[in-house]
Amino acid sequence: MFQNLPMLLGQYRPLNSWLHRLDARSKLIPVVFILVLSLLTDSFLFYIIIQILLITGLLLSGIDSKTIYYNFKPILILMGITSVYHIIFSGQDSEILVQFWIITIREAAIYKAVFYSLRLMIFISIAFLVTLTCSPSELAEAATKILKPLEKMKLPVGDFSLILFIAIRFIPILYNEFNAIKNAQSIRGVNFTGALINRTKKITSIIIPV
Repeated sequence: MFQNLPMLLGQYRPLNSWLHRLDARSKLIPVVFILVLSLLTDSFLFYIIIQILLITGLLLSGIDSKTIYYNFKPILILMGITSVYHIIFSGQDSEILVQFWIITIREAAIYKAVFYSLRLMIFISIAFLVTLTCSPSELAEAATKILKPLEKMKLPVGDFSLILFIAIRFIPILYNEFNAIKNAQSIRGVNFTGALINRTKKITSIIIPV
């Protein structure tokens, strides 16, 4: 259903939205500010408002809702895994909400599961939005200009920008290689559908070659 839809992360799309026309520095500085605030705050209201603004930004950038959903599907799975981990291993000293057989769900565990899932969603949404509306070269140049004062401290600002540029450029390359290997394995008879455990085992036939 979604196999022909594009991946957003690391894929610059030269559209004509107002976000595309903004200077890269005017996007990087607020993004860093939001990331720092996200690490310092524990407000659910803050997370929800920022997430709504990020999704709105993606829609205003010319991305249709189907493509956004397709790209967030793996993230939702990762959020589910994160939530299960916190529900099982967190909040051991808090009030018990549900207890069934060997399963115990505590109040603090639910809080941490939702909290860290929202934080993860915000980080990835920011990555989607920035790489979608800025080319890798624009991001590298903006990072160089923002960090230029650090050159007085003998820090290799140019090297850092080059690393950022190469890392972003390699995301779509790896994604294309992943799809090519998956198609080749499918032709050889590997079935990637079925239960989650089965798909996880089969995915190693892609990860190892990549």
